[in-house]
Amino acid sequence: MPAPAITTARIERALHAAARIVAAPGGEVYAAIFERIEGELAQRASRQDAVARARAMLAARVDHAA
Repeated sequence: MPAPAITTARIERALHAAARIVAAPGGEVYAAIFERIEGELAQRASRQDAVARARAMLAARVDHAA
C-alpha cells in the first residue's frame, strides 16, 4: 500500500501537533522537530509561489504577444 501524499494540510497538522508538544513542560527538547516541520511548510509555500510567478510571467507574455 503506498504512503499517503504529503499535502500542505498534513504538514500544517504536523506543525500544530509539534507546537503543542514543544509548548508543553519539557517540550523544548523537541524544538528542532518543530523548526524542521516549519521549514518544510515554508519551502512548500516558496515552491508554490514560484510556480504561480512562472505561470503569471508566461501568461503576461502571451497577453503581450497577442
